[in-house]
Amino acid sequence: MGPPCTGVQTVEVKDHMCPTTDWSDWSPCSAFCGKGVKFRQRLLLVLPELQEKCQSRIELIQQAPCIDTPDCTFDMATAK
Repeated sequence: MGPPCTGVQTVEVKDHMCPTTDWSDWSPCSAFCGKGVKFRQRLLLVLPELQEKCQSRIELIQQAPCIDTPDCTFDMATAK
């Protein structure tokens, strides 16, 4: 038996019936410290009458936790 898996890899399968733009860049983190989230999005490249059908099949918005934000600290001496 090989070593245990240490990461997750996602492979996206293209849906030729519902083409999209490339993913946008990730947004800035929603928090300067502590737990925050970031988002990215893409758009459907289909006729308006196919939008609703494709929206149920294709992920258009992704959310991920921010992993490099520092912990929040509170200092009573400098609090106002």
